[in-house]
Amino acid sequence: MSRTPTRLIFGRIVLYGAALVLNIAVSILLARRLSDVDYAAYQYATKRIITYATIPIGLFGVWMYRYLVTRRRGSFAAGLALSLLSGLMGIVLGFALEYVEAKVGFLVAVAAGVAVMMQSVMGGITTMMDAVRPLRLGLLLLIYRLLYSLLIILALYVEVPSLLQVFIATSISISIATALGFRWLYEALGREALESPWNTLNEWARTSRPLIIAYVTGFVASLDATIAYPLAGPNVVAAFFIAAAVATLVRESSNTGLRYLHAYVLTTSDVAGGLRMAFLVTMLAAPLLIYAAVHPLYIIYVFNYKYSWASMALAIFMITAIIEIVNAGLSNIVMGSISEVGEESLPKFERLNIMASVPSLIYVVVLTAALAVLKGEAATVLITAWSLIYMARFMISVAIYYSKFVPDYGKSVIRSYAGRLLAYAALAVLFSLLFKPLEPPSKSLLKSIYVLAEMGVPYLAAYYGVIILIDKSLRATAVRLLRSSLRQWEAASS
Repeated sequence: MSRTPTRLIFGRIVLYGAALVLNIAVSILLARRLSDVDYAAYQYATKRIITYATIPIGLFGVWMYRYLVTRRRGSFAAGLALSLLSGLMGIVLGFALEYVEAKVGFLVAVAAGVAVMMQSVMGGITTMMDAVRPLRLGLLLLIYRLLYSLLIILALYVEVPSLLQVFIATSISISIATALGFRWLYEALGREALESPWNTLNEWARTSRPLIIAYVTGFVASLDATIAYPLAGPNVVAAFFIAAAVATLVRESSNTGLRYLHAYVLTTSDVAGGLRMAFLVTMLAAPLLIYAAVHPLYIIYVFNYKYSWASMALAIFMITAIIEIVNAGLSNIVMGSISEVGEESLPKFERLNIMASVPSLIYVVVLTAALAVLKGEAATVLITAWSLIYMARFMISVAIYYSKFVPDYGKSVIRSYAGRLLAYAALAVLFSLLFKPLEPPSKSLLKSIYVLAEMGVPYLAAYYGVIILIDKSLRATAVRLLRSSLRQWEAASS
């Protein structure tokens, strides 16, 4: 790979973005059709319990990815073994935590356990596909979201909506997507599935110290919702997940594209090229989040007007999502810059993960203290405090990556782009004010979407049109992508 994989990265962003459009649509329906308690329980299972269940993948996912990128023997079989182990943990933890913590009924807890089990197995499959077939992964996730959306809509509208039906629909869609993903992996690495995983697993275990540090830190950070349940209540937890869902479309599609920078830098050592791509993705994603931050009440009304009290916090979460995209770019570039694979990489990864753990530890400690001190205060105060602490977590993380791990020549690249990024953000704020919605927010879903799109679409057209005109490098990238797409279309037509 001799140049920055612009087409691959943006191809992944487009496919994953299309999948997440469906995900956002379903998230809106779930937020509107389920009660506060049921919505919080569903999000708790699929966003937080899944983190606890995927301990094996969480521990060794980085090794799994790097070994498969460099085609180390036994890595596919080892990845399958860890995926199955995560699935077993998923059904146990999904049932137990939903039944005890979220206080759902027995049958619902069983259905939640099955859903978390399948989601855990799929987590291992998608990690391996990310390393082996990165563009095909985007297609798999799009197919999954199509199935998921269809089945969730049936569960919510065919009969009276219930949490049990939603968990069953989730399990069926994940099961089909997991089977398809496994088939694609087997086509690419089939013979390796028959190899013994034990030598690879033993090597991963011997070099697990830095991975344990990273996983424990991530695990602790994922306890935020569990901590908030007794201190803030399910309505604040539900509002947190709604705010996260709003940013998901832009943040996760961007992060999916940026994730390939790990493999790119690992195989080419082109840190500067990776940073340029990270800047480009951030610059293109930021205006969507900025428009939501400037007009948060309209975004809230699309999901559920009952959460209008959380509009200020949503604006903060939107700005945080931009910082998260920057953080994801830096994280993948820094990991890719560690050229050693296996035991040779242990000291560098250990130092990286120790430093990277600091923001998450601060986040959980400060969040717990803040919610304990503010317990009994209005929900608006609690969710706003949560959003500020969440933002501080990623600001600290970006500062650590920049100051401790980015090489000096990489810092000069970042500085050269930082001013442009801030200028474009200011332009996006100005355009957001000029293209503000013409009508007040509506409780009707379709009306809410129309009011946003009426001025939101012209806003995006004006913003992207201006920056393409004034930014030569962006214009060159757009031309290169267009020419590449035309060549592919001509080849397919001939």
